[in-house]
Amino acid sequence: MSPKRIEVYRLVDECANEIAINFGSLGTFLQMLIDRDIGEALPKKMLKVYTDKKATLEAELALSLDLEVIIKAVYTLEGDGLLILLARSKIDALLSFGETVGDDQSSLPNLAAVLRKNTELKKKVKTREWYGPPYDQWFDGEIKDLHRGGKVVIKYPDYPGQETLLEPHEAREAIDVRPLAEWKRLSQEVKNGITYLKNRLTGNCESNYDCKQMFEVYRLVQAFDPSFAAQHVVPTWVDALTAIPPLAQHVPALKRELPAYISKCAGATFDHTDVDKFTKDVLLWWANNGKEFPTWALAMQIVGSFTPNSAAAERVFSLLKLMFGDLQMSALEDMIQAALMLKYNKRKVG
Repeated sequence: MSPKRIEVYRLVDECANEIAINFGSLGTFLQMLIDRDIGEALPKKMLKVYTDKKATLEAELALSLDLEVIIKAVYTLEGDGLLILLARSKIDALLSFGETVGDDQSSLPNLAAVLRKNTELKKKVKTREWYGPPYDQWFDGEIKDLHRGGKVVIKYPDYPGQETLLEPHEAREAIDVRPLAEWKRLSQEVKNGITYLKNRLTGNCESNYDCKQMFEVYRLVQAFDPSFAAQHVVPTWVDALTAIPPLAQHVPALKRELPAYISKCAGATFDHTDVDKFTKDVLLWWANNGKEFPTWALAMQIVGSFTPNSAAAERVFSLLKLMFGDLQMSALEDMIQAALMLKYNKRKVG
């Protein structure tokens, strides 16, 4: 992720956190805007939504904070660098997250905390507590009574006669949010979104939405990450590269050079969490070692020109519009290309 995109992501994250921290004061803030006649009709509409659906809004905001892994992955994949080599692992991480989201309260901790805060302590509310040694297990219970010295009585259906007295704040922390309707609704919405993504990536959708072939390309091109290749790439993997048209004609030579390539990849490690550093280190590795397996080096140049989406190309078009107006309509092609490359790469040459 480029420094500029990191800054944008940081600002969005900070704004979301500030709103979450001060959510209870939003009504006062919106009323102040109305009293000062700021924002015309918008603050009034926002205040009505805030008043009518406060609990729902707070829960959905908490959920958005818990989905940081998805938001960050999207921002990352729309950045610059050798994202084509990282796309598959990042998408696989999202799919893995979706498989278990909502199954356990820890999968969406902010949502769980908000729902506990907004749930009334009353009889039959389910609880779930972890007890350490000598039990070392979860105990599922429910609220039995609220009147014993101001404390909350928790009973455990699986252990008849067993009860625990908790302070109100302790009982609230013990609430099991999984049976709550709002937890089921919101966690299911997340699952539905991940399922939609998975269906498109596996071809279980209409043909015009099918991304199965590109998803397979993301898997195959990981072969050009030396740290991945050292552990996973074998001759059959190279055979599968014929599915990528620009590489198909090079597959026989790639197989001949494979032993030398894999031998050189041994011990190679890269930081996959920092796209800029990953890109620089991988390109340096290829610059230093590519001459020993020239077909792999050539194929790497081809793969390195792939992008997992059109965001980078769109940024180039935006630069083109900003840098060349009507007065530059007669500019030569090579001059436009050089100017764009210098601007896009922050004036770095070579």
